[in-house]
Amino acid sequence: MATSSDTTRPRSVKAEFDDSFSATASGGAAIVERVVRSLGLRKIVDRFVPVRAGDYSSSVICDQVVAGLLCGGKGFQAAETLRRDSLLARIFGHEKVAEESTVWRACCDMAGLEQRSFAKTYKPVGAVQPALDLQGNEKKPAAYQRIVAAAPEAMPCERRAQFDALLEQVAVRCAQALPNQEMKLAGFVTVHGDGTALEVRGSCFDAARKDRNGNQSLQLMTLTAGPVYVGFRLLPGASDEGEALAALLATSGKTVAKIAPRAPVLSLLDAAFAEKDVVEQIHGLDWRYIICANQYRNCLERLAADIVPQEWTTTGADTRRGWADSAVALMRHQPEGWSAVQTVVVRRWRNNDELEGTWNYSFLYTDLTSQMLPKKKIKQYGFAAFVWMMYATKQGRENTYKTWLTDLGGHHPASGRLGASEVMCCLQAIAANVHAVISQRVVAKEERGIRHWRFVRDYIRLAGRVVMKAGRTLMVRLAGADVPENIRQLWLQAYAVSARL
Repeated sequence: MATSSDTTRPRSVKAEFDDSFSATASGGAAIVERVVRSLGLRKIVDRFVPVRAGDYSSSVICDQVVAGLLCGGKGFQAAETLRRDSLLARIFGHEKVAEESTVWRACCDMAGLEQRSFAKTYKPVGAVQPALDLQGNEKKPAAYQRIVAAAPEAMPCERRAQFDALLEQVAVRCAQALPNQEMKLAGFVTVHGDGTALEVRGSCFDAARKDRNGNQSLQLMTLTAGPVYVGFRLLPGASDEGEALAALLATSGKTVAKIAPRAPVLSLLDAAFAEKDVVEQIHGLDWRYIICANQYRNCLERLAADIVPQEWTTTGADTRRGWADSAVALMRHQPEGWSAVQTVVVRRWRNNDELEGTWNYSFLYTDLTSQMLPKKKIKQYGFAAFVWMMYATKQGRENTYKTWLTDLGGHHPASGRLGASEVMCCLQAIAANVHAVISQRVVAKEERGIRHWRFVRDYIRLAGRVVMKAGRTLMVRLAGADVPENIRQLWLQAYAVSARL
């Protein structure tokens, strides 16, 4: 019986190096370089980072790390993306690129931490039990183990203020480059505060504490305006989120005022922040808020059960959520110790598998009124339902964490010394803000919201050659013979837009 075969497949594949030409696998990074140049990012960094002696200045280190992060690198190794590709480094204007160890020392310097000698960093292990490797061979035991400081080695206040100012300037510039609709919701500039636990492994992290799940972790608090990070704090694990956000609002609230000097501001917060100090801080900034109030559920459910049927507005079933029926209503409540009565927006629903009259509840506190919201929307949906619709956008804002935590490696703190990790967090926040501009402004409309990992894959990973032309113009010639026409056009469109920020 005759069989068919793949006649186009070569009989064998061989490989060798050809020293007659140079190429980079990341020629598409010319877009990133042009975005960074258009935003004036290097000038901003140079103005605010602490001065550092050595072969690499603080601003050069920051520039290389941010460029590395935006090209797919992570942590202290981010600059290795440039260091291993001299043509990519050349695109960003660097002849030499710092090694990972240099980046770590520079982050310690910028954090105001002294460089520790070997004797101050490690101590002898002492007696250890014998152990085997995977092949059954006896493992050579480690002779030293790291000394972990008794208290977190955090940035001094003056250094933290410098990095707050740096992130503020970058945030304002990136927000200016974004379309207005990306910053607003129903006419309000939307601020979202949130916290997350950064799990760490090992015993080398000086600020690691056990969280409520029993894991060793650090606590990251962030504040965003639209998709732009305006402030952050890296704290010891299990820190109180409400207290941390109130402090962050006190320092970063002014950044939002610079982004939107005349626009009203609305903060969307989850139940961890339904606390008096947070609400008072928001009032002091003259913002409005919608905050999940489910931490007061025991009291609020009793009040909701007393709402007469006529005051409920039926909102019907929701197949996606598995609701057979739902309704919304308004009531009032003053938590103990709070200075003002809160408007409570109540939602109740019955799941498909539940009996008639069985209700689940959720609650929001807000200081919005119907007069503050678009009349057309209030007429169409009603005040209570529209407030819930606005609050539901919080989930999408939480998704912006994916860029920082997953794509830029923020979920794994870079150093056991808290201060060095704080510096890296700031650089990751800056890179995330630049990506926000790329994903919401630079790429074509059909690509808006593109994840960073996919931008690296589709826009940066394009082979190219780099040549210097007359007038000190660096030309990146991308290998386009086998690039599909639609990919070529998307790239060229993004490259054109990147010059007009």
